[in-house]
Amino acid sequence: MQKTCSIIVLLGALLLSACGPSNEEKLSQSRQQLQDGQYQQAIQTLNSFLEDNPEEATAYNMRGVAHLESSQPQDAISDFSQAIRYNSGDYRFWYNRANARREVGDLPAALQDYNEAIRLKPDVADAYLNRAVVLFDMDNLAAALQDIKLALEQAPLDALVQLNAGKIYYAQDSLEQASRHLLESVRLDKQRGEAFYLLGNIAQRQNDLAQACTLYKQAAQLGHQEGTVAAQSVCS
Repeated sequence: MQKTCSIIVLLGALLLSACGPSNEEKLSQSRQQLQDGQYQQAIQTLNSFLEDNPEEATAYNMRGVAHLESSQPQDAISDFSQAIRYNSGDYRFWYNRANARREVGDLPAALQDYNEAIRLKPDVADAYLNRAVVLFDMDNLAAALQDIKLALEQAPLDALVQLNAGKIYYAQDSLEQASRHLLESVRLDKQRGEAFYLLGNIAQRQNDLAQACTLYKQAAQLGHQEGTVAAQSVCS
């Protein structure tokens, strides 16, 4: 089974210290640039801000987000580390660095950062979800299941949480529970091609080839590559 999950990047930022009008204007401009997807412009604006404010943790965090969204995870890790250096008590900085570290495949370091983010703020569903994905990728299914249950408690209407719960139960061959969560995922978001694909796998394992074909076709229509291959094989 494909072990993937979208990384969720927290874009919000709070001003942690008072700034002069020009500095505040630069931060406001960079926030707007981030929201508009103008990541290189945001990096340039934040470079200018940090020249005058080299210990402003929030600005490093914002620039790290811009780097991560620009497919520059190593630069993002450096910026998030600076944010942590100047303010180690903000869970968002640890959470964002964990996302960047997972992006480069450093799963043990990502796990440590998620642990710290959760210690600082234990009520964020996304942190449990992403830590569950890391644990899943490290083949620690028992711990991944524990985390996804915590994410479900906090965000039962999140289609991505439901999808990953289904994936973990599927990996454990708990097909009934997997089906329940995958069905809930597509009820919440009918664009979840991977959920249709996994439901097709379950139907095929239960020898219901007609249902498997229908589900694979739905996955294929949503652009899911494995669903497309499965539909060609099962529906022919």
